Amino acid sequence: MKEHNIKIRELILTSDKKTFSCETFVYEPSNIEEESLGNLYIVGWVKSQKKDLEFLPNLIASIAKREFYKLSDKDPETSFENCLKKANAALLDISREHKNLRRHISFCILNTSKNKMRFSQIGEHFIYLLKNEVVLDIGSSKESKNRFSAVISGDINVGDKYIFGTSKLGDLFSKKSIGRVLDDKIEKQAETINRIYEAESKEKENKEEIILKIKTHFRDELNQEIGGFDAEFLLDFFVKEIGHYFYNQALTDVHALLGKTNGFDGRYDL
Repeated sequence: MKEHNIKIRELILTSDKKTFSCETFVYEPSNIEEESLGNLYIVGWVKSQKKDLEFLPNLIASIAKREFYKLSDKDPETSFENCLKKANAALLDISREHKNLRRHISFCILNTSKNKMRFSQIGEHFIYLLKNEVVLDIGSSKESKNRFSAVISGDINVGDKYIFGTSKLGDLFSKKSIGRVLDDKIEKQAETINRIYEAESKEKENKEEIILKIKTHFRDELNQEIGGFDAEFLLDFFVKEIGHYFYNQALTDVHALLGKTNGFDGRYDL
């Protein structure tokens, strides 16, 4: 079987409020002997501005690369498992000096070789696959662990698109929006991300404003205090159950207005 040509794109989103440090690493075979092992990709991030742990992504990446390409193992699966074991040993040593290490770190290590993919992770990640225009969650996790304990593997097929990132992506973009990013051409993805981020940030601001109004209404008019979660639940319920009535009424009003001006005749019901 012919090996697929895999294209990689690194996208780094920055914020004025830096609450963590994130590093990405891409390693490719450096000689013919390493070709059969394939490529190694690593995403590592340290949360909560832990200055004394900022060295960790580079350390784990260095250990993983060295062990993976040692060539003592001829198949990528065994090499991958051994590199995870070495990384676990290093994390165990560090955890003795840093209590609650799992709360502050997240790592994802990925290997692609001969149309196969395998990855393992620690902590919070955002991992999705766009396949046949459907966005699938293939491994997003918010589990807090000190070690790599499970390997997820599968075939890479023509047209598949993957995104591996920190869980912060879930705070910035909806699942539908991630599908739009993955479906776009590589050279346009950065522009698409900026456009979606601006739109969803505005939508989030609007939603937060409405939630505050709901809470204020319950407090002032009904003499009842409700939390943000309850107010958001009510808002989502109203949008789902009656939102389309307002939408269709707006279309009817536009229809009537345009019908008076240029004979417009059209309607779209949800």
